Amino acid sequence: GFLQEQRHLWLRSSRQRLILAVRHSIIKAIRDYFDSRGFTLVDAPILTPAACEGTSTLFEVPYFDLGKAFLTQSGQLYGEAAAMAVG
Repeated sequence: GFLQEQRHLWLRSSRQRLILAVRHSIIKAIRDYFDSRGFTLVDAPILTPAACEGTSTLFEVPYFDLGKAFLTQSGQLYGEAAAMAVG
């Protein structure tokens, strides 16, 4: 329908606003739970300079004047390194 074709308006609909509010509350509660227990949130990068283990198809994007980067296919390697760094 109309709102599917006009995504910027779809986000403004009252139904979508309620969905976003519920999602926000759930995610905030989860974050608060882990924060109160001393956990550290680590976000893996979306763009990486190389492929992760065993991948063959990469989505390449230009990366400013640094050349090219690839959409990451797994946050595993970054997560493993972060686990050792953060504890």
